[in-house]
Amino acid sequence: MTTYLTKITTPTNLTRDIHRTHQTLTTTACPPKITTPGRAATRLLHRVERDGHELLVQSAIQLDAARLNPACTIVGVKTLDSVLNHLTDNTTVRYKITANPTHAPNRNRKPITDPYRIHDWWHRVATRIGLRLEGAELVEAKKTVGRKRGARIVVHAATLEGFATISDAGLVRGAIESGVGHARAYGCGLLSVVPVG
Repeated sequence: MTTYLTKITTPTNLTRDIHRTHQTLTTTACPPKITTPGRAATRLLHRVERDGHELLVQSAIQLDAARLNPACTIVGVKTLDSVLNHLTDNTTVRYKITANPTHAPNRNRKPITDPYRIHDWWHRVATRIGLRLEGAELVEAKKTVGRKRGARIVVHAATLEGFATISDAGLVRGAIESGVGHARAYGCGLLSVVPVG
């Protein structure tokens, strides 16, 4: 199945509300009145870039520009198939991810906000998804917010980047296609990798 990567320029007043961003992208990716399983089949993930002026959107279908918020513009579309198909064990990659680090003491999920614990969380997760980290820089850690039916939504997001070696290419491909961790609807979980060397 083809995986598309779409770059969208956007006003920051849209990306400041994580639920509004989610609604905008879901409308663009999904036909009207689509069911929940249908939404899941789009494998829609996104990451906010350039201080809120840009969205990087990954999906299993091409976005419908006619259904996009008129304040937004699609500025580029490419497929990731070539990169995904050529990932192999022992390949060195540069990666970037915005994730929602959490832990669940007593089955009550809580955010991880301490930088050292964020690094520990990412090392554990990276190992589980087939990456052997060679470095991890915490670029940003912030609280993102939105409103859904009047209720406030809060997601703690951490952006990390660095270099890693692939220890299991199949696991890495699965993590790229499906996303990593929680809050995937709200701008977390999109893992980007580029082979180097």
